[in-house]
Amino acid sequence: MTEHLDHDLEKAVLASAVEAVRDRRFAEVRDLETLLAWADLHSGPSVGKWDATLALGGQGTPKVRDHCLGEIAIARGTGVVATSNALADVLDLRHRLPLTWAVVRRGEAEVKVARRVAKLSRHLPLDCVGTVDAAVARIIAREAGGRVLAVTEAKIVEADPVLHEERAEAERRRRYVGMSRTDEHGLRMIIARVEAGDVHWIDATLTRVVELISPRHPDAGARELRSIAFGWLARPAELFKLLV
Repeated sequence: MTEHLDHDLEKAVLASAVEAVRDRRFAEVRDLETLLAWADLHSGPSVGKWDATLALGGQGTPKVRDHCLGEIAIARGTGVVATSNALADVLDLRHRLPLTWAVVRRGEAEVKVARRVAKLSRHLPLDCVGTVDAAVARIIAREAGGRVLAVTEAKIVEADPVLHEERAEAERRRRYVGMSRTDEHGLRMIIARVEAGDVHWIDATLTRVVELISPRHPDAGARELRSIAFGWLARPAELFKLLV
């Protein structure tokens, strides 16, 4: 008898968990739909010198008057930037990703995943984004978020390969190495944006150098050892002798 009651209780708790997820999703959808309603009330061309309009979403979404964002941000209890980002995402979902938006509105998918899809695909022209929408709408209700985003990225490339290559080349041109000022302890920060393959080999080299120099620094922790090892990269002749 006790086992039967426990089983019924487990079923009730599981059902409650499912209901809680759907309630949370519907609450998030309601929040986004409220933003849409506000945007609809404040969209269209500017009507005066100080009435600027903003293109928050991707191609095909309506512009919104910028003065309206502060009011709705206060009402939502969020910052203007967060509200602007949410509005951009839901405008994209309604006007550019309607199939995906329909699944989300039914409470069958996570809002945050759909919003991420909107962000990733925002640069695509309106006549290309349908490829992403159709693919995501088929899987967003049953696949994990990581899988949905992986499909999204693949479909973005498929939708406009020329644009993808142009953006990739633009990003490659943003590679750099920056250095901070020397602090009072004689240390500096190095920040680098380099090819992923190069990072892999730098990491492997650092790991090997750490193995070789760790006996010389018995009191150093793992992070400090990697910093010391990084310094060896600046002395290639010494590094070569160490490695061979």
